[in-house]
Amino acid sequence: MVHGTILYNYSWRQILRIRFLTSTPLDIRRGSGTYAGIHVLAGALEKLGHTVTYETPRRHYPNYTFERLVFNRSLQRSADFDLTIGFDMDGYRIASGAPHVA
Repeated sequence: MVHGTILYNYSWRQILRIRFLTSTPLDIRRGSGTYAGIHVLAGALEKLGHTVTYETPRRHYPNYTFERLVFNRSLQRSADFDLTIGFDMDGYRIASGAPHVA
C-alpha cells in the first residue's frame, strides 16, 4: 500500500529473496531504458522489504551478443533465492522447474 512516497511492508507479507538476471549494462548510458526499469523495480521491491541481488556478466567481450550467450550458458539454478527474474530473455536456460519470471 502506498501512502505519499513511502511504501509500507505489512507483517503478513512474505519477505522474498529475489535474484535479477541481466546482461544489460547497469548504467543509463549503455543500458538505456532497460537499466532504468530494472533499477526502479529493484528499488520498489527493496522498499517493500524484499532483498534484490543482481547477477550480471563477470567476463566482458567486445561482442555484446557473445557476452550475453556466455552469461546465459554460465547461469545455474539456485535455492538461495525465492524468485529469479530474467530480463530481456536472460535466464531462459534455467526457467523451468523453479519460480522464475522471464
